[in-house]
Amino acid sequence: MGNLDRQLNQAIKDGDVSTVQTALKQGACVERAGDQPFSPLYNAVISFCGEMEQLQIIQILLDQGADPNRIVATHSNLVMAIRRCQLGIVELLLRYGASTSHQHNPSIDGSLLDLAHHLGRSEIVELLSNWINQEPN
Repeated sequence: MGNLDRQLNQAIKDGDVSTVQTALKQGACVERAGDQPFSPLYNAVISFCGEMEQLQIIQILLDQGADPNRIVATHSNLVMAIRRCQLGIVELLLRYGASTSHQHNPSIDGSLLDLAHHLGRSEIVELLSNWINQEPN
């Protein structure tokens, strides 16, 4: 992994929005996992930085073309956001095209709604229900 990609991943972990923007402008790859098993977007979804910084970083990555449906280690970004009870991130991923279909979420038995319900994520259940009902068949 190149220095810019390492810089990007570290900035994501640190919640450093400015350095994320700089690394991407200088050529860091928005999709590259490099020698790490996770993509920058997945790293942002699972990061423990502040919520506001995390949302900003995820939006930046999505604006730069990060694939919201990329499967990493059998989990989608959407599954991880649901598991971690990250309502704002779930909504952001859906707005950027994250799929609610099982083929894009192979790590779970049943649907995303089932997962959210099983985990007691009532706000996410409501969001997903509304989103799925608005999707064209």
